[in-house]
Amino acid sequence: MTARRGRATAGVLLALLVTSVFTSAGRADAAPAAAVPSPTLSSPPAGTRGHALWDSYYDLAPFGYEDEEFLVSGTATDAAGNTAPYTTRMIVTRPTDAARFNGTVVLDWVNVSAQFENAVDTMLTREMLVREGFAYVHVSAQAVGLTGLPLLTPTLWDVDRYAAIDHPGDAWAFDMFTQVAQSFRTTGTPDPMGTVGLDSVQAVIAVGQSQSGIRLHDYV
Repeated sequence: MTARRGRATAGVLLALLVTSVFTSAGRADAAPAAAVPSPTLSSPPAGTRGHALWDSYYDLAPFGYEDEEFLVSGTATDAAGNTAPYTTRMIVTRPTDAARFNGTVVLDWVNVSAQFENAVDTMLTREMLVREGFAYVHVSAQAVGLTGLPLLTPTLWDVDRYAAIDHPGDAWAFDMFTQVAQSFRTTGTPDPMGTVGLDSVQAVIAVGQSQSGIRLHDYV
């Protein structure tokens, strides 16, 4: 058990190195980001339930926050150079006032060890994230989190809201995740930062817990 915890912790810590990949926004010496495709964002239909699966379980408004779900679509490339179209989703939790935003977006590669999505890192740190003015994002990076257990995965929980979801497989997850990050670095409509605006984003940090941390270790 100790060894397993150690590997998981190492995965989380090494995942934080992804910061160096994503934090060049706003730096004068930053490498051009054009090599990373910008995905297309869209708002999902209301569906039969009228809200996102795994959205906030407490009222965000008293803290000056809100959340919004987006469908993220594009063409991803795997390690062998094969391309595949995809549509996944993300839930952005953000301040409603630009003055509350500290400039950093945290991308949570949500854990799917239990065959459904579990945003461990941002769930456990939500009080600090809100207090300090972070924006944080539930990223559906892996296929099983979208199509796994009945009533615990989006495509089975609300077939109307998530009819467009199309995950080609985890071989494409790394590029999909990178494109999600890119959506916070390029101007687009709709703006994932809402009234705060993308111009306020200074850094994008990837985090992951346990299995997700191991995947981000491989990403690094």
